[in-house]
Amino acid sequence: MLERPLPLRPIGRWEGLLCDLWATAPVPSATTAVSAPSASIPARERLRRFLLLQQLLYALLEQEPETEPETEGSRRDDAESDRIDSLQAVERSIAALHERYTESNTVIELARRASLSVRQYTRLFKQLTGVTPGRYISDYRIKRSQEQLLLTDEPLERISRSIGIKDVHYFNRVFKQRTGTTPKGYVRARGSASRIVTMHYVGEILALGLRPLGALDRTLEQCRGPIEGIVSIGGDTVELDRLAALQPELILASDFMSREELQAMSRLAPVIVVPWDERPEARMQRIGRILGREREAGSWIDSYTRRKQEAARLSASLLPPGGATAAVLRIDEGQLWVHASRFFPTFYEVIGFRPSLLMEQELEGSAETRRVAVTAEELERAAADRLYIIVNPDPSFGGWLDALRASPSWTRLEEAAKGGVYYLRMQGIAYDAFTLLWQLDRIDELLGPPEARSDSVWLCEAPS
Repeated sequence: MLERPLPLRPIGRWEGLLCDLWATAPVPSATTAVSAPSASIPARERLRRFLLLQQLLYALLEQEPETEPETEGSRRDDAESDRIDSLQAVERSIAALHERYTESNTVIELARRASLSVRQYTRLFKQLTGVTPGRYISDYRIKRSQEQLLLTDEPLERISRSIGIKDVHYFNRVFKQRTGTTPKGYVRARGSASRIVTMHYVGEILALGLRPLGALDRTLEQCRGPIEGIVSIGGDTVELDRLAALQPELILASDFMSREELQAMSRLAPVIVVPWDERPEARMQRIGRILGREREAGSWIDSYTRRKQEAARLSASLLPPGGATAAVLRIDEGQLWVHASRFFPTFYEVIGFRPSLLMEQELEGSAETRRVAVTAEELERAAADRLYIIVNPDPSFGGWLDALRASPSWTRLEEAAKGGVYYLRMQGIAYDAFTLLWQLDRIDELLGPPEARSDSVWLCEAPS
């Protein structure tokens, strides 16, 4: 049987064969069965009609493209292709579950949407996740409820309904089965959380008297806190296998991570997203509340406020009359970047540097723009009275810097920096709570002569 319609081309050939065959066919009468044999048709005519029918069938077969004979290998390839297609269907189903986890999703409905049998769907689902669909949905709901418990003071009934569980008593039972404690017990115990992983908020967690299990390399490279023993979960982006190996109970993420990254991590643990652009004090308050460390957060804010005032008085005595402009420059992958002043409060709020003209034009008026790229041909746009260049620990940094120095624009950029060009180690530049306090003890280094001192822990020589 043909599995698909066939295009009958050329149509003239088909028309001729059909007309010829039809013209010689006997016309049944009202009293004669269509299938009755016609003994009156001569043998030669019957043979001619038979040959016409063979031509018609052959022409039909010509329309079906020839296929390679099926082999053991081709059968295996087809089976593997079907298996991959089925796995991808289940993966899409899981992604859809993350959007529809509050709905009543039966295994029968999930399998139907994936165009698979219930048995095959369940087997592949468990292969991908390690648990059955029902257990996965239940675990996912509890993780989302944990996020709400840490972020809000909503009644348990409302939280239960928001994750798709109508009976709050059932919610309490399932929550305790999954976490070992009740929802209220979970909130009370948050101050002793020990399995926290964060991408970017290492300094805040350390300042609150806790210690994260893991963080990104880029974060650890910039933080001045006691980071020994904190495990890498990736360079600039999260490697899920490393994160999963730590078995986190809470993940603190930032809002500039992609939706796909956040969704992938949400399978592993509750994920709390903390805005990256918040003021340091507001961010500490937020994270302190999430982790049950409100008192520690308040103490940090008081200390930071007091020490900022002390550092500001010192800065006023060291800066020339009229102040100065400053720009903090970073070089990544050979590209020069100028950052917005809000990420360097020690420079622009405490010391009182003014943003450069480029910063005023392209960064200071936009809450969305964090940095601006400057090409080698237009380096003069980054000009300021003082330049603070962050030395990247990447082995290629020296080459990137040499390439920029070779530009005539670099010479003019250095000449415009009447207050000097400073090179700073990357470790210490972070915009986190622990490092910001550390920076306040380095005001004299930032405002002294740009030549690196032997006793300086932040200033360094320009890579040669």
